[in-house]
Amino acid sequence: MPTDVGEHDRHLVLRQPLDKLAQLIPLRTHGRQSNHDLSRATRTTRVPPAPADGRRAHPRVHGANNHRVYADYVVPAANELFARNISTPASFSYRTVLPHFAVWGYDVSVDRPNDEFLSLGEARADGRSFVLTGTGRVVLQTPAAFAPGSRHQVTATAQDGGVVEQTVTAGPGGQLEITIDLGGDQQVDQTTLTDVLAIGAVHSTRVQIA
Repeated sequence: MPTDVGEHDRHLVLRQPLDKLAQLIPLRTHGRQSNHDLSRATRTTRVPPAPADGRRAHPRVHGANNHRVYADYVVPAANELFARNISTPASFSYRTVLPHFAVWGYDVSVDRPNDEFLSLGEARADGRSFVLTGTGRVVLQTPAAFAPGSRHQVTATAQDGGVVEQTVTAGPGGQLEITIDLGGDQQVDQTTLTDVLAIGAVHSTRVQIA
């Protein structure tokens, strides 16, 4: 990913009455990102060390969206991250609005009338435990970590303390197919903070497999 920029646009300025005040806002080291992996990479990549107070100063630069910050710190950190071999985590969490997704061996589908987030949290790589948070009817296939034809006790504990148990047989490929009803019948799409408040509380269910 190229990092070179033209000298003519090196210090672009957004001129406004508060521009002097804006210059006092600290630039976080390496341009911290919301993405956890990129944030971790920016803390470990080989870039010049930050000053003791954690601030980076560029003349007339008011935010981490300035091209100089991206070129000097964010892009090198991202390139280093993308060049690494990613090992399978012991557990992970994943959140999406997609009604069907596959991640680290899990295959998940949700049936609901609206669009909103579904979270697969604390999901173990061996498929033995995970937490679903959202609404709707979820059909989940675990990673292929079980002996084909083996039978397993599945315990689903809802946040209100309700417990549902079922016995599931592993398929030919070693996966278990589990159906979880998270409840809720929301009609409002989750697209803004207002929508989140209108939807109300989501439901969490912890699933453990013996």
